[in-house]
Amino acid sequence: MIDNKTIRAIKGIYPYAVKIRRTLHARPELSGREHQTAFLVAAELRKMGLKPRFYLHKTAVVCRIDRDSGTTVALRADMDALPVEEKTGLPFASRNPGIMHACGHDLHTAILLGAARVLTQSRTQWRGSVILLFQPSEEMEPGGALGLINAGAFPADATAVFGLHVNPELRTGAIGLREGSDFAGVLNFSVTIHGHGGHAAAAQVIANPITCVAEMISLLSKLAGQKKREGAVIAVGVVHAGSRSNIIPDRAEFCGTIRFHSKSVGRIIRKEVNGLITSAAKSRGLKAAIEFSASYPPNWNDPSLTGRMRTYYRRLIAPGKVVERRAPVYYAEDFAYYQEKVPGLYVHLGVLPAHAARPATLHNAHFSPDENAMKTGMLAHVAFVDALCGVP
Repeated sequence: MIDNKTIRAIKGIYPYAVKIRRTLHARPELSGREHQTAFLVAAELRKMGLKPRFYLHKTAVVCRIDRDSGTTVALRADMDALPVEEKTGLPFASRNPGIMHACGHDLHTAILLGAARVLTQSRTQWRGSVILLFQPSEEMEPGGALGLINAGAFPADATAVFGLHVNPELRTGAIGLREGSDFAGVLNFSVTIHGHGGHAAAAQVIANPITCVAEMISLLSKLAGQKKREGAVIAVGVVHAGSRSNIIPDRAEFCGTIRFHSKSVGRIIRKEVNGLITSAAKSRGLKAAIEFSASYPPNWNDPSLTGRMRTYYRRLIAPGKVVERRAPVYYAEDFAYYQEKVPGLYVHLGVLPAHAARPATLHNAHFSPDENAMKTGMLAHVAFVDALCGVP
């Protein structure tokens, strides 16, 4: 069980974690370009006496902490930023124009580095191996998790994997858990309608693909309403058609996404969307081409791990700070790929200060999470290792 010495160590390392976080926040890098971030992470791990290795063209860092034989667990942090122009006004705001850590991955990385320092200082309290996965490209499909797995970086001897994500809907100090499904699987689709264009006044000789697209989007909206009750989302985010108000184009295109928490539901919706698009085009005498592209799978929090850590966290922090999440979210996370390899747990870390108004949401130019939450984040990682590898 984690003792007061470990708690004091986390508090002592907290200023270090803040410094790392602010350095990363000021120097954000987009998916697949996290070279400076990776070199900073590797340098910090070497200062701890560890031997990190680079992967994925030196945008990923993997490091192993061993202490005798025993259970092997993996801890993961994503490192990439977003193409967002920061508007927080913070003294350590992004110095890279048009790029910002608007999803909290700077906190994730700093938290895992802080946890690594705690774990290296407390090796007598656990036995086995801890694999640190500092991962790029969570924000860009097909995702850095899949890249690390394909590169052989994910440990073959791992028995469990843990990760977290900041959540501005939860108060600082809180940990949100949900057994089973939480983050959604993703299936994207793009549709091209081929019509017969011409002058807008010649309605009798043209076949307007824009009108067909409007009908399809309306039908998809109705289907989305039905599927929401089944725990799925269908949304259209892109429409391209035409160039002038009096010219009907020969083609129109639109793209959307399907979010689901069960692969079987995803397969059913794919079939229904395909049928709806095909039927709508045929009824107007037009041709439709639809392409589907699978993105991240739905994640699955192992029930046994979730229950075990729920009990453990309640011993470490105030019971009211351990939040039982009743409903899954529709965000996607490539952490799900690790959970397809071994049992895993992915939790929500509260970053909303006590008595503060709701902050900007994730992916927003004003997003500014509470740094105090990093103490709880480090504790969450260390507790996971202690629960699975702790010396009795």
